[in-house]
Amino acid sequence: MVEQVKRVLGIDLLQQLLFDFPAFKPERARDDCWSVNGRAVHTRVRSIGIACQGLESIVLSQKSIDLVSRTTGIPFLLCGPDYSRGFTDKT
Repeated sequence: MVEQVKRVLGIDLLQQLLFDFPAFKPERARDDCWSVNGRAVHTRVRSIGIACQGLESIVLSQKSIDLVSRTTGIPFLLCGPDYSRGFTDKT
């Protein structure tokens, strides 16, 4: 699986993602009750850096969505309207 990710995204993009991605910040990890949980949400992914812009473009491409559709068996898969253009520190 790791080799497939390297092949699809490219080692340069992966290294840049590691370099650019911000550290965990408790203020970004508040749940609905304002408790800090283990996931920090970044809703403005494109502001993190060029590598995150590239990753988001790949993930949201029709080619990627079609691949997920074929892999999961879910026909006509679409990016949901609730997608907030954000990734967590776990993704």
